[in-house]
Amino acid sequence: MMRCALLLLALLALLAPPAFAAGADEPLPFLWEVQGPKARHYLLGSLHLLPPAARPMPRAYEAAYDATRVLVVEADIAAMTSPEVQLRMAAATREQQPGGFKARVGKRLYDKVQKHAAALGLPTPACAEARVWFCAMTLELFPLQQARFSPEHSVEFEYYYRAREDQRTVLPLETPEYQVAVLDQMPEPLARDLLTATVDEAVAHTPAQILAMWQSGDASAFARLTERLRRDHPKLHDRLFAERNRAWAAALRERLGQDEPMLVIVGAAHLPGPDGLLALLKERGFETKPVAAVVETAPVSPE
Repeated sequence: MMRCALLLLALLALLAPPAFAAGADEPLPFLWEVQGPKARHYLLGSLHLLPPAARPMPRAYEAAYDATRVLVVEADIAAMTSPEVQLRMAAATREQQPGGFKARVGKRLYDKVQKHAAALGLPTPACAEARVWFCAMTLELFPLQQARFSPEHSVEFEYYYRAREDQRTVLPLETPEYQVAVLDQMPEPLARDLLTATVDEAVAHTPAQILAMWQSGDASAFARLTERLRRDHPKLHDRLFAERNRAWAAALRERLGQDEPMLVIVGAAHLPGPDGLLALLKERGFETKPVAAVVETAPVSPE
């Protein structure tokens, strides 16, 4: 579970294969062309956890992979899954202060957490020895795990390991140390905001609904989720989205200007909005446009 802890922060939150039968001229979910001065690149917004039925990957994703030579992903997957990093992350999830989790959040929020956990089907009392941010992660991950969503079925895992086999260059946007620090060094007020946003979500989205939003390419729905976080918890939004997006756009600017075509895979919620990656790349002079869906047509029987 810890392998995807930071990745879940990109608002992960049906269980059938993606269907793109609407027409070849409609945008494919979260796949964009990025035209650089010397090469055409691709930017793909993913869900970091997917169910087994989400395979195989759409043909347009395959075409984007085949048309590129370098893969860029959010996390160094090999490092994040190493035993050493796993141990550091596991240690970071445990509350060490006297009084534990309940003393950190206070009775009111603690009671909300237990009510929310019970509604999800989690054993209670929940999060007794967890850090505040990790309790929020647990509450978000549980329904996804129950629906058999896993990082092993995700788009980035598919192409990360394929790129390794193909001996392609694979570049992470963030180091494991940075990803652990985003959570482990989160100020206490922001950690409580993260937990509050989790348990007070007015409109809960099931895993199937989130998957449907992604499959249909509903960027506006993801934009509404991030915009609500920005409105209600602006500092938390900056830490989880805006700051990271700006750092990624700065890191990608030089690479996108080179002649080696790249496939960049990040969480879908990082793409839309005024401080989303699409807008930031446009500000830096890159032309972006959605990729038209490649629709498979069954052969017509002679009869």
